[in-house]
Amino acid sequence: SFNNIGGVCGYNNGTVANCYNTGAVSGSNSSVGGVCGNNYGGVKNCYNTGAVIGTGYYIGGVCGILNSGKIENCYSTGTVSGTDAVGGVCGYNGYSTISNCYFDSSKCDKNAVGLNNNGTVEKTEGKTTTQFANGEVAYLLQSGQTADENGVTPEVWGQTIGTEDYPVLGGEKVYLTTGECVYYTNTFFEGEQSHDYVNGFCTKCGAYQPATLTTDKYDINGDGQNDAVYEIGNAGQLYWF
Repeated sequence: SFNNIGGVCGYNNGTVANCYNTGAVSGSNSSVGGVCGNNYGGVKNCYNTGAVIGTGYYIGGVCGILNSGKIENCYSTGTVSGTDAVGGVCGYNGYSTISNCYFDSSKCDKNAVGLNNNGTVEKTEGKTTTQFANGEVAYLLQSGQTADENGVTPEVWGQTIGTEDYPVLGGEKVYLTTGECVYYTNTFFEGEQSHDYVNGFCTKCGAYQPATLTTDKYDINGDGQNDAVYEIGNAGQLYWF
C-alpha cells in the first residue's frame, strides 16, 4: 500500500508555494492530494487540475491530510474520489486552517473538506466551471494576498478571461466592476458601470433587462381603473419575468 502521495510532494513539513500539478495522482491507501499528500506545514498559492484517485481515506483535491498547518489561496479543478474523508480541497483537516480555497463543483460533488476535526475553514467552497472561467476565482485568490513590509501586495493570481478557463500564477490581472453592472474583466474602469442591453441581455454581465412596469395603460379588471402591468418587449425581459 502507498501513503502520502501528492502531485507536487508526498509529505510536507515546510512551505510549498507557487506550485501546480496537472497530472493524475493516485494512491492505494491514505493521504492522497493533488498538490500534497500529508501536510504539516504550509501550502499557499498552489493549484491542481489533475484527477485525484485514492482507494482509501483522506483524499483531497489540494491536500490529503492537513495537520497543524495551513492551506491558503489554492484551488483544484480535478475530480476527486476515495473511500472515506474525501474533499474537493482537503480530505482531513486536523486543528489547522484552510482559507480562501476553491474547487470545481461541476466536476467534484464532494464537500470542500471531507472530515474537519477542530479545524478552521473560511472562505473555502466549491465554484462552478463557469465561475472559474469568468474570472471570479482568480479575483478571489488574488484578493487573499497580503501586503509585504513595504505595503505592496504581490500580484500572484490572474487569468485572461475568454481565453484561459482557470486562474494561473502570474496571469493577467482580473478586476471587479462596480455599479449596477458588476462583472469580472481584465480592463480597469474608472467609476460605476451601467448595463448595455441587446435584446434584453446585458452584453457585459449577462443580466436580464427588467420588464417595464406601467400603471396608466391597462384596465385588466374592467373596473375603470388602470392596473399595474409589466410590459415585455424582448427576450431578456421575458427571462426576467
